[in-house]
Amino acid sequence: MLKDFKVTVEKIDIESFDTKTFHFKLSNNEEIEFKAGQYIFIKHLREGKPMVKPYSIASSPSSKNKIEIVLNKIPGGYFSTYLCDRVNVGDVLEIKGPLGLFTLKEPIQNDVIFVGTGTGIGPLRAMIKRIFELKTSKKIWLFFGEKTEEEILYRKEFEELEKEHENFKYIPILSRQEWEGEKGHVQDAIKKYIKNSENMEAYICGLINMVDETKSLLKDLGFDPKKIYVEKYN
Repeated sequence: MLKDFKVTVEKIDIESFDTKTFHFKLSNNEEIEFKAGQYIFIKHLREGKPMVKPYSIASSPSSKNKIEIVLNKIPGGYFSTYLCDRVNVGDVLEIKGPLGLFTLKEPIQNDVIFVGTGTGIGPLRAMIKRIFELKTSKKIWLFFGEKTEEEILYRKEFEELEKEHENFKYIPILSRQEWEGEKGHVQDAIKKYIKNSENMEAYICGLINMVDETKSLLKDLGFDPKKIYVEKYN
């Protein structure tokens, strides 16, 4: 159900040179009911005129009084610059939500691959957290693409998950830096690791070109188009 909330900024994590995670706590012990993958609108007055901007929730729906979002500061982007440069711990913001149809399908009935780039990792992170709360035995893959190693979001967190769960495979891929891991684009790694698409489903989130190309690749690999779920960022 779509509702308005006030939230307090409890913590701000610097994830990379241009990316931050904001931890919000809902005021007055309110709770927000949402599905993993959904988003909220952050509301703001700019020179007296109301503005809203959507941000995917990057935390599990099991924590109903607190939510997290991840965003990068976009050069020339008013809203991301406002949040990254002017919002501090202790500030109170107004949000509206939840919204969105890009959600984790429960119960988990198939092996799942998650494919993301940049802050498209946000809703995928929420889904992955939820999946392991459900204690699935299905095989779970995360293919995450970035330009450089410094930009890999939540790397330590996903590496720890991989150590804790033998059914989870975490594959970061870099497109503009030589390193010991996978190089190129997410599509290259998918073709290397995914050999059997039977009983698999996929969630893809990121920039339009990556999403469209990955969706096309998965269809070529034999994925059921009805089991490919996507969210595109401009």
